[in-house]
Amino acid sequence: MSIVDKLFKRNTTNADTQKPPSNEESTEKQTSAFQTFLMNLFNAETDSGESVTSENAIKTATVYSCVKILANHVAMLPCQIFQITDEGKRVRQKEHRVSKLIETRPNPYMTPFEFKQTMESHRQLYGNAYAEIEWGRDGYPKNLWILNPKLTKVMRDTKKNRIWVTTTLPNGQYVKLPYTSVIHLKGLSVNGLTGLSPIEVARQTIGSQMASQKYLNKFYNHGNTASGILKVPVQLNKEAKDKVRNEWEQYSRGLTNAHRVAILDAGIDYQAIGMTQADAQFIETQKFTVSEIAKIFNIPPHMLGELEKATFSNIEQQSMEFVRDTLTPLLVSWEQTLQYQLLSTEDIKAGYYIKYNLNSILRGDSSSRATYYEKMIQLGIYSINEVRELEEKDSIENGDKHFVSLNYVSLEKMDEYQLNKAKGGGNSG
Repeated sequence: MSIVDKLFKRNTTNADTQKPPSNEESTEKQTSAFQTFLMNLFNAETDSGESVTSENAIKTATVYSCVKILANHVAMLPCQIFQITDEGKRVRQKEHRVSKLIETRPNPYMTPFEFKQTMESHRQLYGNAYAEIEWGRDGYPKNLWILNPKLTKVMRDTKKNRIWVTTTLPNGQYVKLPYTSVIHLKGLSVNGLTGLSPIEVARQTIGSQMASQKYLNKFYNHGNTASGILKVPVQLNKEAKDKVRNEWEQYSRGLTNAHRVAILDAGIDYQAIGMTQADAQFIETQKFTVSEIAKIFNIPPHMLGELEKATFSNIEQQSMEFVRDTLTPLLVSWEQTLQYQLLSTEDIKAGYYIKYNLNSILRGDSSSRATYYEKMIQLGIYSINEVRELEEKDSIENGDKHFVSLNYVSLEKMDEYQLNKAKGGGNSG
């Protein structure tokens, strides 16, 4: 039964909507919640003085960019269902019930892109992403409803050796779902049940960037150049000093007064103070902080606009490493989770499986693709229609045939060919 059904108090089959579990059956859940409370109580504030949570960390430009890059890459790639037939052929199954769910509409309110983007964003921010599976009468999943990761917990019943997922709905109703009715995507985990939030891991680094951003905002608010000293030829009392300072700040403060000409009278002289070593170090600290956050999310620096050490060759190499080392593990996690939770045992026995298609992100430019396709056709790996399908072109007649060069023969045939050739040469002599 879906979240929408529960909100309107319809009958439920998947969820137990009783009161929260007793102390005895949820000891592990309460211990985990208590540990989380202590962590948030004592560790939310960093050494920089900034309190870092998943909610305000996303407002940091570097964190936002990292999460957006990962979520968008996962969301834009097609997730498809294939079947290995009895003949050993790999066939895409577009009419399977699960295929329509993950490729067309996970629920009435979200596209597949939005669903995958939101789920991956939750995983990167909170370490866990949850979606309830609404089952249809035919036993196949009907809808996928995203759950609030802040209000969703994994609970293990040690007596019955079962795992449950508990959550609180927007109307305040507490529900307990069997683990088989929930899609749970985890980040890096140390207990196998729940993932670690990258925000918790990078709390100190993110706090430093938040503090730096505040410093930078004050820098531009209080002056677009370095601070300086106003010299006057006579001694001033406190009231006169305050008046001179206030009038100077009102004139020179903020971006709107940038590059305006200052007129000083009454013998007043302005002496600018150049950028201090601390200010220069601040710029380097900003670059270091971006690099450290990029490491936490495993994002190449050039994708965050950090091009100081970038070249054409190493950017290409880093892009390939991003697909292999960052994106592929996330996609494998999606594939294995969706396959186990959405496909039936009979489907898996019949050779069905779920696979992400990486062709769109690996295809390269037109010249590189043409060279690649030419080699694949010559080796008999691709047919012409398979290449046309990759390029989103219509199939052609007789395009399903595979070709191979006549120059290629097996080693056994090569010995026979050489022997026959030698005999033929001897007879002709």
